[in-house]
Amino acid sequence: MVDDKPRLNYVMAFLSEILRFRNALPIGVFHKTMVDCKLGKHNIPENTRVVLHQYCILMDQAHWDKPDKFIPERWFDNEGQFLSNKPAAYIPFSYGRRICPGEMLAINDLFLALR
Repeated sequence: MVDDKPRLNYVMAFLSEILRFRNALPIGVFHKTMVDCKLGKHNIPENTRVVLHQYCILMDQAHWDKPDKFIPERWFDNEGQFLSNKPAAYIPFSYGRRICPGEMLAINDLFLALR
């Protein structure tokens, strides 16, 4: 049952690492800027198509130790409990207002299949 999630730390860590390591939608969906804006040192004009390259963030060494390795243990805190607060770079379901509305359904389905 889904109620078992808090007790099955390794299953949740394994699931989180699968979603980080082999993201199902690595480039996300396209968005469009509504106004002229600036991202870092780059000017982005109004009506520009923008895409979040999730794979690059999920595999970036600046955010992950040994990102090319499958390490479920990265999802544990110092007491060996599954991290309740995910790192900001953990974006397998996109980010912000456009985050996938089916995130919890997908995680629960994967959890039930793995437990």
